Amino acid sequence: MVCSFRRYLWLRSNHQLISKNWQPKIFKMSASVISGELSLKQKCLEIFQTAINSVLPQNIIKNNISLEGNRLRIQNQSFPVHNNVHVAGFGKAVMGMAAAVEQILGDHLVQGVISVPLGTQKVLRLAGKKEMLLRPQTKIQVQEGAQHNLPDENALKAAKRIHHLAEGLTESDLLLVLISGGGSALLPAPTPPVTLEEKQYLTKQLASKGATIQELNTVRKSLSLLKGGGLARAAYPAQPSTRTHQEETQDYAHVFNFIVGSNAIALEEAKCKSESLGYNTSILSTGVSGDVTTVARLFSLLIRYVCSVLSVHGSQCAQASSMKDEMLQIIGSLELPDFRLDSRLELLENVLSSGKPLCLLAGGETTVQLRGRGKGGRNQEMALRVALDLHQAKSMTPHDPFAKHEIVFLSGGTDGQDGPTEAAGGFAYTEMVENAFREGLNVEDFLNNNDSFTFFSKFNKGADLIMTGLTSTNVMDVQAIIIQPKETRVSDQC
Repeated sequence: MVCSFRRYLWLRSNHQLISKNWQPKIFKMSASVISGELSLKQKCLEIFQTAINSVLPQNIIKNNISLEGNRLRIQNQSFPVHNNVHVAGFGKAVMGMAAAVEQILGDHLVQGVISVPLGTQKVLRLAGKKEMLLRPQTKIQVQEGAQHNLPDENALKAAKRIHHLAEGLTESDLLLVLISGGGSALLPAPTPPVTLEEKQYLTKQLASKGATIQELNTVRKSLSLLKGGGLARAAYPAQPSTRTHQEETQDYAHVFNFIVGSNAIALEEAKCKSESLGYNTSILSTGVSGDVTTVARLFSLLIRYVCSVLSVHGSQCAQASSMKDEMLQIIGSLELPDFRLDSRLELLENVLSSGKPLCLLAGGETTVQLRGRGKGGRNQEMALRVALDLHQAKSMTPHDPFAKHEIVFLSGGTDGQDGPTEAAGGFAYTEMVENAFREGLNVEDFLNNNDSFTFFSKFNKGADLIMTGLTSTNVMDVQAIIIQPKETRVSDQC
């Protein structure tokens, strides 16, 4: 966001930052994972990594912002600057975004305050990512907080500093606001008499009952001094308490929003990577949401449907129609407008004619209704539920519906932290539940206790966890499905 007198620009990124040459710190693969599955996992990881790398904060800033003489150009708009630019920011990618902005603005930058997750600077220093850190003599204050993605006292201090900065602006000042995923927890400013503790309690209760991110943000905005236009009002050179509705409309008319990164961009880059690896690829949806159990059911049905269509068994093909009907019902109930199943399934014709294997991509954020006291996250729970559904489908049919295909499912959070765990997500495949039984692990018991992280940590020596560490990015979650005929081997064409 950039604010000047009657001029506010919001610069948003739903994709945030990760190191320039980021490599997942993953996989101590055990001998129990067959070579074909290992190969597919590696390819899934390359696709996942590409989605994240496509939205590095320094790249999205430099591709969208430039200084041309005494004018700051953001996409197709330009604004006069004369040592009058102030910066505020909040979110998981804002550290890298601010570093890039600082470099571009030079002496035009007057001051700034950013709110970033606890440990961000330490992680970047240890990773040697100096380009994502502010200069030693920076004019931007950094406040770290929101441990475990929850608003806390440190985040509240940051919000107060940002509020103070905005209220001190004059008609000649320009305010650039950097926003990325994770920003809600990093900008808590409860409207009195509501306290931070009360707001935290309410948020936790709603989240535990499966409230969507949209529902949570609606509540957060209604209880915040800064969200929902509050920051723009604070930055306007007038006392908020004296404004009329007409004046507030005038303020918003001069707020400029620029989307510099999105889930859609990341998935498109992931698609290009997948195609370069030799897969027929389709993006199912950029906005998958809803209860994780229902979404996992949708993905498992899709895998079963594809294998049925690609199979030569007539009995399996006869089941395809009922599976398609159930998928359509789920898509309707989840209200996923961009999940056009028929057009996505047209890709199967190309698969049948070309003989190439298939990759299906999706992105978004699901919710988990907490029933137990275990440790996990929505991506790990998603993967484990997909594995259980595939196992149950396999055990209920006389012929193995997956016998002729290698299948890997990935679900990962691009911020590198899936819930309050050290993992970004996990993998699923058709043999997982069966192999877990051999290790004395009952998948349903872990799911009933919302204990997916414990399961993945114990099973297969943790080989099916995705452990990236904090990536300092957030493009929501990414799902990837690879379905490959066992007689087909895809070579890397990159």
